[in-house]
Amino acid sequence: MTGKNALSGGLVWGNGGARLHLSNDAAQDAGPGSRVAVRVTGPRRCVGWWSRGDGHHDCPFDQAIAATSVDAQCGPCARADSGRRLARGDISGDDRPFRLYLAWFGGRTVKVGITAEARGDARLRDQGALVYSFIAAGPLPAVRGAEMAISASKNAVERVRADRKIAHWWDFDATDAPELLRATARRVTTGVSVPDGLQWLDVDPVDLTALFGLDGDLPDSYRPLAALTDGGALVGDVLVAAGHALLLSTAEATVLCDTRRLTGWPLAETDGAQRGLTLGAVNCPDRPGDVPTLF
Repeated sequence: MTGKNALSGGLVWGNGGARLHLSNDAAQDAGPGSRVAVRVTGPRRCVGWWSRGDGHHDCPFDQAIAATSVDAQCGPCARADSGRRLARGDISGDDRPFRLYLAWFGGRTVKVGITAEARGDARLRDQGALVYSFIAAGPLPAVRGAEMAISASKNAVERVRADRKIAHWWDFDATDAPELLRATARRVTTGVSVPDGLQWLDVDPVDLTALFGLDGDLPDSYRPLAALTDGGALVGDVLVAAGHALLLSTAEATVLCDTRRLTGWPLAETDGAQRGLTLGAVNCPDRPGDVPTLF
């Protein structure tokens, strides 16, 4: 049986920034300016599931996970996991205080979501929100009900695809984002019926772009990491760390790494060279002012 500590837990955001969790409780700093250097020391397995009542449980099936997958849980563990059950709306008896937030990832779309108050803004860092604000607080049923009502009103969406978030790294302008969040909050507080027990908060937008490394110029192109292999190594300097994604300057190319593809591998530090990676085709994101020509 593969135990929890033998497998990477992926990229985790804490008060000190982003850290890449390796095997046996080791970790590397993974914020902008850090160097990531890890090697794979065995096959990829399901990371098991987490229960708020009694913590982590190993996968009872020791299930193998495909190298290309961004989900390091097998089906039964994913269904049992408390965090994923909460996201699906399967849990209503959680007595912790929760907060409702609005988040901006670029463009004109605003996302609405919930997080446990004790987590602070870790959920927003996990998601790679460029600018966010908490707008309400209360018990889970009230906060969840408000989230659903706001989404149904079309003032905000509940999900933004990861590829759209990353595409905006090259074309966003956060100047108007605080007012966009304030205007959305005004509409929902005056025009959307929400459950009793919700306490509206003052809108106070927070900009995370500098924390993520998105306050400077980015390379014109990158290659996405499609898969690791047993015995492979990923070595590079972190240009951007936002949500689950790292943009790395490596000897081979600028690599966009969805760190969910690292989760579930046994990972250790390395002082060797990069090897054994499967990279996708070169991607050249559009920049502000890029205008297609006819000829």
